[in-house]
Amino acid sequence: MFQYADHVSGIPSLGDIHFTDGATDVVYFSQLDERYAEKPYRTDNTGGYACGPTSMAIVVSSLTSKTVDPVEMSKWAYENGCWCSKSGSYHTLIPSVAKAWGLPVEGCTASEPQRIVDALNEGKLVVALMTKATLPNPDTSSSCGAFRTVRSWWPPRPVTAAAGSCGPCPSFSAKPANGPARAARSGS
Repeated sequence: MFQYADHVSGIPSLGDIHFTDGATDVVYFSQLDERYAEKPYRTDNTGGYACGPTSMAIVVSSLTSKTVDPVEMSKWAYENGCWCSKSGSYHTLIPSVAKAWGLPVEGCTASEPQRIVDALNEGKLVVALMTKATLPNPDTSSSCGAFRTVRSWWPPRPVTAAAGSCGPCPSFSAKPANGPARAARSGS
C-alpha cells in the first residue's frame, strides 16, 4: 500500500470496470488508479488518503443513477466536513454520503458478523471500517485502518470491491472503530 505518501505513483488506468456477477452490479474505482492517485484530497492526495471517498464513490455509483468518481467524492467529503488532514476521512463520511444521496444506511459492529453476512447475501454493499489488526497485511498497511467496500460473501472471506489505506490515525480515533456500516440499495 502507498500510505503516508506525499507522492503516489499509482497503477495504470483501469478503465471502466463493473462487477456484474453478484446480486448488485458494482461500479469499481481504485484510489491508486493513475487517473486519481495524484489528485488532491484537499492538501493530501487521493492515492494515499482517499480510501473513504473511493469506497463511497463505489457505493453511490453502484446504488444510484449518478456516477461519482473518487476525485468528485473527495471534493464533496472536504466541503462537507469529512476530510481529516494527513489522516484520510472521519467515519461520519459513511452516513453523511448516504444521507446526501438518499441511501438508507445502518450501523453495525464487528461483533455482529451474521448481520454483515446477511446484508451481503441480500445484495447490499457493506462499507467496513477496518482496523490495522483486521487488514490483510497489518505490517504494511495503514497504522490506523481503512475503509473497504465489500460486495459479497464468499467463505471463508468477503470479496472487496475497493481497497486502499489511509494515513495515520488522528489522536481522537485511537480507540477501535465502531465497525462497519452498510448501505442498502435505495428503496429496499
